[in-house]
Formats: sequence, C-alpha cells, structure tokens
Amino acid sequence: QHDWINAMRVADTYDPASITDILVAQARVAFERKDYEHAEQFLLRASKPELLVKIYKEARMWADAQRIAREYCPQRLPDVNEEYAKWLQHSADSGNTVDVAQLWIESGDYQRAIDTFLKITQESTPNHDDLVDAWQTAVKLAYNHCKDRLNEVLSIVARKMGEINRYNDAAKMLENLDKWEEAVDVYIQGHEWEKAQNIADRLSEEIAEKVRSEQKKALMHQGSAQALYEAGNTIEALEIFRQQGDWESLMPKARKESRRVMLNYSALCVQHLIFQDKYVEAAKVIIEDGMNDDVQHLETYMSFGRGFITLLPVDFDIMPIRDHFFRLCGEMKMFSDVVPLEDLKKLFMIIHHYAASAVAKKAGMNEISAKLIISLVRHCDVIPCDKAFYDAGMAAKDMDWGNTAFVFLNRFLDISEMIEDPDGDSTMLDNTDFEDSDIPTRFPLPKQSTVSESKLEDARQWVLTASLDKALEHKLNTAQCPKCMHSNFEAFLTCKKCNHTFDSCVITGYPMLSTAEKVTCKMCKGAANQADWNKWITKTKTCPWCGNPQSVKG
Repeated sequence: QHDWINAMRVADTYDPASITDILVAQARVAFERKDYEHAEQFLLRASKPELLVKIYKEARMWADAQRIAREYCPQRLPDVNEEYAKWLQHSADSGNTVDVAQLWIESGDYQRAIDTFLKITQESTPNHDDLVDAWQTAVKLAYNHCKDRLNEVLSIVARKMGEINRYNDAAKMLENLDKWEEAVDVYIQGHEWEKAQNIADRLSEEIAEKVRSEQKKALMHQGSAQALYEAGNTIEALEIFRQQGDWESLMPKARKESRRVMLNYSALCVQHLIFQDKYVEAAKVIIEDGMNDDVQHLETYMSFGRGFITLLPVDFDIMPIRDHFFRLCGEMKMFSDVVPLEDLKKLFMIIHHYAASAVAKKAGMNEISAKLIISLVRHCDVIPCDKAFYDAGMAAKDMDWGNTAFVFLNRFLDISEMIEDPDGDSTMLDNTDFEDSDIPTRFPLPKQSTVSESKLEDARQWVLTASLDKALEHKLNTAQCPKCMHSNFEAFLTCKKCNHTFDSCVITGYPMLSTAEKVTCKMCKGAANQADWNKWITKTKTCPWCGNPQSVKG
C-alpha cells in the first residue's frame, strides 16, 4: 500500500529534493497498472520527459514516445524515429515500409526515406495506386532535397511504373519536372501515341517523326483495328474490334457501313451483352439498330427476350423492342419449319403486353393496364413463375380487385417457398384455386427468386391481412363460357369444361366472348372487345397491334 499523499507532504516539508523520486515512483506504479494518463502526468511533473520516452519505447507505445519527444525533448525525436523504424522493419507486416519511410522524412534523413520508398515492390504492396504514390514521393523527395539523385531516382521510378503498366503516371511525373523528351519515350513505351505526339510536335520535327515511326511499327505489328480502319481495311478492322471485345469502338463504325454489315455486328453485340447479363444495354442496342432477320441470329434475340422479360417493367419505353419483335415474327414465318416460331410469338406477346400496359397506364387507362398484366399469368411457363404471379397480383391489388390479388399473391408466396426448397417442384403446389382456369399448373421454377426480398415481405404482409378480411371471397373472378356456360377465370382463353378456345383481345389480353361486341382493326385485322377498343383509340388514336391510325367503333 503506497501512501503517496503523506509521502509528498513529508517531502515537501523536509526533503523537497525527493519529490522527483516520489513522482517517478508513482509513475512506475501507474505504468504497471496501465494507467498511462496518470503515469505521464507524474513524470512530466517530475520534469522527466526523457524517462517517459524511454518507458513508452519499452512498452512499444511508439506514437506516445514520438509525441512526448516532439513536445518536450525534440533532441530525442530522431533517435525515437530510428528505433521505431528498425522495429517496424523487423516486424512481419510488409505494409510498415511506408511508415518507416515517413519516419526518415520526419527525422530529416531524406536519403534513407528515398531508398525505403524505392524498396516497395508489387510483392509487398499489390495495390498499384499505393505503389505509384510511394514511388512518386521518392521523386518529390529527390527533387526537393537530393537534387544530385534526381536523374537516378527518375530512371528507377519510370522503369518500375512501366513494369506495372502505369506509363501515363510515369510520363505525367516527367512532364511535371519538365523532362519532356523522357516523357515522350515513356508514352511511346506505353503506346500512348496521341500524348507522345502532342509533346513531340512542340519539341522538334525529329522527335515528332520518331513518334510517328514507332507508332506505325507498333500498330502494324499488333494488327491494331484502329490502324486498319484508318487505312481503309474496314471489314478486317471491325472483325478485330469484335475479337478484342471493343464494342464501343466497333458499333459507331459499323453503323456507318451497309445495313447488312451493321445488323450483323449489332446482333453480335447483343449476344456479347447477353453473356454479361446486360439486358438493358442490349435492349438499347436493339432500339437503336433494330433486329437482324438472319435465321442464324434468331436464338440471340430469343435469349435476349427470355432474359429481358425478367426485368420488366423498366423505366424506359420498350415499345420499339415490341415493334422489332413484331417484325421479326413476320420475317420468321417463311422459316416456320426450321425455327421455333411459336416460342418466338410467345416472347413477342409477353413483351407486347408489358409495353402496352405501360402505354395504358401512362394514358390513365389503369384497368386496361392491369388486365394486360393479369392475362400474362397464362405464360408463367415462359415468364419466371414467381414474377408472373407477383406482377398479376400487384396489378389486381392496385385496382382493388382483392379476390384476384389474394389468389395470385398467395400463389406467389407458395412459389417463393418452393424456390427455397432444393427439392421443390411446381407439381407440389396446391392447384385448388386454379381448377377453373387455363393457367398452367406445371412450370419450371427459377433457380433463385426474381422478385426482391422487400417486395416478397410486402406481399406476405398484405396476404396475411387480406386473409382476415371477411369481405373477400379469396377466389378468382370468373366469366361464363358462352358455349357451355361454365364459369372460368375471367382472363381464360380455353374453357376448362368444353375446351372451346376464344381469341384474345388485342387491347386487354382477355377473351372475346361475344361476337357482337367484337371489332377489328382496318389494317391488321387485330380483334378486340368494342368497349376496350374505344377506350384505347380515344386515348392513343392508333391500333396497339400494328400502330396504324384508327377510329372508335360505333
């Protein structure tokens, strides 16, 4: 037990010289207890900063040792930094090299700081940005403090940057130091021809010619697409661009060629984007260029369609995509014996519904918009099934069609659970709610959900609430088959009882049950229910199928 208070009182009265010893003793006890704050106060009161530095060093508390030395005994700071640097160098962490260099800088030992920065390699510092920062710091130190070493350091750093393909950084560094010819040489090494030429043109014709000569040799050796293109070898250049995957350079040039050449590379570009799951970018290429009607590219566009529908709706107009698929269906009719024409038509129909639904919603035709989405559940074997039922359920929910919304969203939840089950299969689902519909009950399950977790949770909460709503019947709305009077789901096309098939309305996708109310487009003969037709034409003035101007039917 230490009675420091009495010890200090006695020392103050009888032996003031011993106060220092008491404070040092207090400090040592505080250090043993890891009470560094009080230990520091005691030693500073005792005017023993050097002892405090020594204790902090022994405890490997280097930052504190540096702080005390810097503030109270600056003559000791170089020694502290050197000891700290040696300790860092012997530690296992290769990242300490930069810290060591910074210590040499603080100590004013710029030669050692430069050497330390130059020792940093890819093996110790894989991040190239960090490497460049370190090497450029070595150059700055040589420029500011060791001019006699500047050329040597520049040469080493330029070589090192070249080894990691950072020619731009190396050349820019040389430019900043007015080493213009050296910068040109580095740009040449990095094949940065324009930058090299810009500098060379300001220096001399001899250096400018050197750049042009080196560029020509390099491009011919590499088979550079741009060089071939500028030499007039267009087709060969486009093919090299394709092989290099440089579509940003290729497509603007291909669009200047014949339509046949342009569409060929456009289709290949779409294929490239599909492989990268970039369906939105692929869609924008199709919108700009159209579709190639060569049969060899049909699978590319079908792959695009299958992937693109999983993203719908999107925040841009997809009617041009719909129109291109419409034309492609027409072109492929002559190849119906060798191409999957029905599969292509299904993809077109799905995209048509999403596109038309967006048009209807924008024009304020919310009921038509909802029906177009709801009728798509008949294609749940093509559209990811969870998405098909989710979209249909939400469309019904937004229209306050609670019964239909409940059935579809409940189905969506069942499918979502089945997707999580490694042995899940659509045949394991309860189909009671769909007995009087032509909605497929067997369909592939996606490998993972195509609907976000937040939307899944919102749907789950809504279904839970709706399940307690006694005002809802929790069954699909129905319409009677005029042939056998059987009640089917209202968006049916094939009667569940008599198997009679009805044409779908081009406006809503719902069945046309009454021939008396059936109207057709004067141009394409697309058929629709009269009431829906008149609503659409009043708003858009054009047929949703062929796009030609039309009028309401009286």
